[in-house]
Amino acid sequence: MTVLITGGAGFVGANVVRHMAEGGRETVCFDRDAGDSDRLREWYFEDARERIDEVEGDVSDPEDLREAVERYDVDRIVHAATITPTPEAERDQARTILDVNLLGTANVLDAARDAGVDRVVYISSGAVYRNNSELEAIDEYDSLDLDGLYPISKHGSEQLCRLYEDRYGLETVTARLGWVYGHMERPTGSRQHMSSVYNAMRAAIEGENIRINDPDRLRDWTHSRDVARGLQTLLAADSLGEPVYNLTAGEGYPMRQVVDRIADLFEGIKTRRVDSRLEANVPVSSSSRRGHLRTTRLSRETGFTPKLSLEEGLAEYRDWFRRAQSAGVL
Repeated sequence: MTVLITGGAGFVGANVVRHMAEGGRETVCFDRDAGDSDRLREWYFEDARERIDEVEGDVSDPEDLREAVERYDVDRIVHAATITPTPEAERDQARTILDVNLLGTANVLDAARDAGVDRVVYISSGAVYRNNSELEAIDEYDSLDLDGLYPISKHGSEQLCRLYEDRYGLETVTARLGWVYGHMERPTGSRQHMSSVYNAMRAAIEGENIRINDPDRLRDWTHSRDVARGLQTLLAADSLGEPVYNLTAGEGYPMRQVVDRIADLFEGIKTRRVDSRLEANVPVSSSSRRGHLRTTRLSRETGFTPKLSLEEGLAEYRDWFRRAQSAGVL
């Protein structure tokens, strides 16, 4: 099996590339930055390098996709390429965002259909769901609230996947991710807004106390390697009964608990609450209020459960961060 991962040089995509290659699969890392020198990516892929082909290409260009799928005889695709925009980017770069996030999905599906690809796994987001009290877990059939170009493009891409399956027989499945942290998160051209876990870990590693403005917000943090394991499960399952699956740790954590656990990993680091995001080195958006994504459907149909508890995942992330810094790549 040859798997092509779009956005394979990005945060989630790079974890999927490495996980697939470590599992012995021929893996194509397709990304518009794949031709650029990136010491962190080179270091992260090093142990599985013989099974990874890096291909520079843009999902906005259908010919780039067709050429890569045909050249490497791809039979399965994980579509991770996306722009995660800031509000300013949504205002100023709406066309670019939709070209990548929505029309890029159509290009992926066209290439997959025309080449006879067996299955496409599309990576969507819990951002499509409505906000709630945070006390209610969210199922796949819960209400949506498409407030912004990002959730609009994500849900639109989900609908495109269903259309191509119904009309053309292309097998597709969507994974809605919650809040992801872990290996390979860093600022890139398509990702400028770093997660709270990244900001807290970076502060602690640099010897700063953690300052957080809204420690009561709930987040279903999932380690990036567990996300890659879940996507591999969806990619390889013999059959799937539903078009959409939540993929998270299946549990919500108050941010206070998360930053306290990070501080505990470092000698002398403390956490404290501050009044505003401007004072925080771990700024938290108080407008994002939703419960954790329930993963009953995924676990029932595939048996998948995350391997890493929050404490284990944060400790592994700290160790990875330190190894990357010691290697001079982060």
